[in-house]
Amino acid sequence: MVKKALYFHDDVVTLGFHMDHVSYGTLINGLCKVEETKAALQLVRKIEVHSIKADAVMYNTIIDSLWKGKLLTQACDLCCEMGVKGISPRVVTYNSLIYGFCLAGRLNEAFALLNEMVLKSIKPSIYTLNILVDALCKEGKVKGAKVVFPMMVKAGVKPNVVTYCTLMDGYYLIREVNNAKYVFNAMVQSGVAPDVRSYTVLIDGFCKKNMVQEAMNLFKEMQNKNLVPDVITYSSLIDGWCKLGQISYALELFDEMHDRGQPANIITYDSFLDALCKNGHLDEAIALFKKINNQGILPDACTCTILIDGLCKGGRLKIAQGIFQHLLARSYHLNVCTYSVMINGFCKDGLLDEALVLLSKMEDNGCIPDAITFEIIICSAFEKGDNDRAEKLLQKMIARGLLEKK
Repeated sequence: MVKKALYFHDDVVTLGFHMDHVSYGTLINGLCKVEETKAALQLVRKIEVHSIKADAVMYNTIIDSLWKGKLLTQACDLCCEMGVKGISPRVVTYNSLIYGFCLAGRLNEAFALLNEMVLKSIKPSIYTLNILVDALCKEGKVKGAKVVFPMMVKAGVKPNVVTYCTLMDGYYLIREVNNAKYVFNAMVQSGVAPDVRSYTVLIDGFCKKNMVQEAMNLFKEMQNKNLVPDVITYSSLIDGWCKLGQISYALELFDEMHDRGQPANIITYDSFLDALCKNGHLDEAIALFKKINNQGILPDACTCTILIDGLCKGGRLKIAQGIFQHLLARSYHLNVCTYSVMINGFCKDGLLDEALVLLSKMEDNGCIPDAITFEIIICSAFEKGDNDRAEKLLQKMIARGLLEKK
């Protein structure tokens, strides 16, 4: 459609007619949306011939498209070109560039752009600073993220709920849940109202630390504030109770989320499946797996791995193998973990040949074995006294860089 519009543009110009500023802006936007950024760039440089002056919106659109195409150097060059042509870059221009550099993990360049904004008297927005906080937190640099807060104050920008949630997420990623709680309290004291995500970050963090009762207290608090828990909130709590073996409490929450119109997703079901397998309720686990399929919910690699591992460890190798073969036949995406637990099942039953056949098959299917996969089979080979095979597999591990040669 956009190419037709380009042809139409060429025809109109050839006939001596002129398109206006809005038409060019629409065409450039369309080209960028279909990833024809090069054509958009050529067009923005051609329009001056037709007495149309390119503006910041046109340039911003192309810059946004360039970073999305991982062409950050070209995006920066275009920003410089704006200045040369007397078109002042806006905060949205810098936001696009900063976001692009942050996604690429090039934080030094992102902060250099922030400094450039300040030097040009372009006031950063809350979005600008949230981008930087998020990037730092994702790299585990929470102390660095906290440094951005004084920058916000200096720029006259007040942190919002997204800022605080991002910082809480950062602490959660480095397993400092108590510090995340401190940030939560600081947010409340600053007059920023917590939202569902804020509570969910804390709830999930407490559940991961087996502090499920503290998580439940927060769950009740958010409901008292008329905040509606979402599927992520419920799934976090269900997983917490399941990890403690308290399946009855998890089922109560499962029923509650259903009654409140929050449909369970595959992550919710994975928690139940894991708990059933670990507590030896294998028949119930198989029934749940069938129920998931019957409901049209597609099991993921994690789901398959949980069930196959549970069946193998529970002495149901034949059933595990049948499910594994069924999944392969239906072209399920099985990852290295799924293959490894099936291989481990064979090895535990002394079926080394079957394990080696599956090792070969997984590579044929484009799934590359990792160090754990090899270690499982090597240990099994040594246990069976098959030292030649074990040595060959060790050499293969070394050749692939999975084991350092001493």
